[in-house]
Amino acid sequence: MIGPVEEIVGKYFKKNQLKERAIAPLATMSWDPVTGKIRWDPIGYMYRHYIKDKLLKIRLKGRGPVRVTKGHSLFVFRNGKIVVEPAHRIRPGDYILVSERLDLGNSIEYPTIRVSETLKGYVCNHERTQHLCRTIKVIDASGKEVRLEDAADNYLREADHVSISRSKKKVMNKVIVDEDIAWVFGLFTAEGNGYRGRYLRFSLGPREGEKASRIADIIESRFGVRPVIKHGKKGVSVIIASRILYLLFKAIGLLGTARTKRVPPIIINSGRSVIAAYLKGLFDGDGSIDRYENIVYSTRSEVLSKQVFLLLLSLGVNPSVVRNGDDIVIRIGKSRSRTPPETYSYFSGREPGIFPASEPTYGLPISQGLRKDLIKLMNKRATSYSTKNRTISKAKLALLTSQKLLQLPASYGTLVGGDATLARVISVEEEDYEGYVYDFAVPETNSFIGGYGIVYHNSDPYGWYIFSVFKVGSITLSYESERLATPSARLIGVLPSDIYGSRKLKKNPYLSEAERRNYIIKANDRDLKRAKELRAYPWFKTKRWLVELDIFKKYKSKLEIEALTSKGLRFLMDTYIPEKIQTGDWIA
Repeated sequence: MIGPVEEIVGKYFKKNQLKERAIAPLATMSWDPVTGKIRWDPIGYMYRHYIKDKLLKIRLKGRGPVRVTKGHSLFVFRNGKIVVEPAHRIRPGDYILVSERLDLGNSIEYPTIRVSETLKGYVCNHERTQHLCRTIKVIDASGKEVRLEDAADNYLREADHVSISRSKKKVMNKVIVDEDIAWVFGLFTAEGNGYRGRYLRFSLGPREGEKASRIADIIESRFGVRPVIKHGKKGVSVIIASRILYLLFKAIGLLGTARTKRVPPIIINSGRSVIAAYLKGLFDGDGSIDRYENIVYSTRSEVLSKQVFLLLLSLGVNPSVVRNGDDIVIRIGKSRSRTPPETYSYFSGREPGIFPASEPTYGLPISQGLRKDLIKLMNKRATSYSTKNRTISKAKLALLTSQKLLQLPASYGTLVGGDATLARVISVEEEDYEGYVYDFAVPETNSFIGGYGIVYHNSDPYGWYIFSVFKVGSITLSYESERLATPSARLIGVLPSDIYGSRKLKKNPYLSEAERRNYIIKANDRDLKRAKELRAYPWFKTKRWLVELDIFKKYKSKLEIEALTSKGLRFLMDTYIPEKIQTGDWIA
């Protein structure tokens, strides 16, 4: 499912809770920092908390804005390495990790719409349409009619037609969503609307008579209802007069205003060819070709723009998105490095472009070491390169690597051989926000994909108190503490003594003063109040806890464990965690 996070996971949280953690049988797409591939991973648990604070709006070149809390971390490319940075440390000119390809993991190539089942789930469960449950009829092969509200599930699945009282029109019950139907759905999303509770209309241009005929033929052959084609001075209209189809289009998510339109879930869960056909219909309706031969699509629906963007990524297309007033504009480049040739030709009907030497939108920044290697190759006339170039395309680096002319540093290799690329930060702004924010904990990769394909890092907003709940149990569930607690749990970090060291513990800090200066987060009044509250709990009155709390109180600052990745992504795995375990540097 691709949609607003509240719609997908909101049902797993209780109402009116300011802070809450939930567990659900869900998976998310995540980025593997070892292989560079994007894959599906189970979500360990989810967080939701209510805030009234400033959010950071990070504008990226080629991607929509990223809105995050100041403490949430993203993957940043700096000095030739991928590191994890809290959002408040990100500056214009930085490069953020974004997905370039996605695998939606769809298993149904051509799903089936059963009109009667869909209508019963929608019509009979909405107060405004419940009366129609008594007037809609489900008809089997023998001609037997059963009211929708009385029809059993197996009857709904096997019925031949659906009709409504006082109407002679019968709509076919089983419709396979293939490329033709997907194209019609895409075109309706772009050019269609519903009115008077029973009419559907496609509004086309004056020279689109052939397109109108194709729409009418597909609707008649798949649904059994013949639309009317009307030619006027301003254009051609295809009108479907059917209460059943109006309700069906509404039930599957095809009806909406310019700002609320979205891709129907049945399309998102279909195979690649069906998704491509839907997008072609969308572009045939609201798309155009600019002077650079880019395919340009514009919408005012933010949800629809993100869904279209992610669907394009699933087809191997790496588009760009910008805002133009109220419009959100998606561009599909002609370059083969960003769009598979057959996909570009399918959408546009034109010949694809060539591989460029540089990539102005999603190029990888050239580190000093890589620049020296490229200059050497240029001097040997092994490749073309200009020292004015600040970025280089993944395609060119892949070519040089395959020819064994260049040995890439680890981070470049992960990017070139993986499913992610980089987008440059244009600006960072603050904006007021009041409402819920969400976070996912993905145990293996510590990342998840959201927005316009942004790779987010995990962040845990509960810190030490969450650890205490795991160890001794929840205060509100004290009567169950023996069964819900994990007394043998150990807290490895990150601890204040890891940041500043401690004479009492005879411990040196893991980060130098210069290193930690870039990652320190100043504690706010709420943090200091919480630290004071922790001292009141009996299990925080041990010698070690009091030392750590004293350090926190002295410096009034904290940092995320991601700060340690400034020493490299493998530092946590190869040095920090093994050393903490071997020396017993934990809190029991």
